[in-house]
Amino acid sequence: MCLFSKTRKSKAREVQITGTSRDHIPLPVVEVILGSWDRYDWQRSSDAITAWFNARWAKTGYRVSNEVMCFTLRLHGRDAVMGLSIPTDGTR
Repeated sequence: MCLFSKTRKSKAREVQITGTSRDHIPLPVVEVILGSWDRYDWQRSSDAITAWFNARWAKTGYRVSNEVMCFTLRLHGRDAVMGLSIPTDGTR
């Protein structure tokens, strides 16, 4: 897990979780991820939910890598796959 201080006027802290499957996401964040995974159709794509999550939390500086997201989803019994993508043009 990597923690970085980001230089901003607001002095907000950037938290970036990257690396190996041994890295863990804090439980409150896991609950948000699992709730969104269960609520929306991500078509098994951990890449899609990672992009959504990182965009949603961009202002906080909190980021999660694709590898850690996929590991977290699998750890909690979700059938997630890396390398899948969901078309953004509305076709499926």
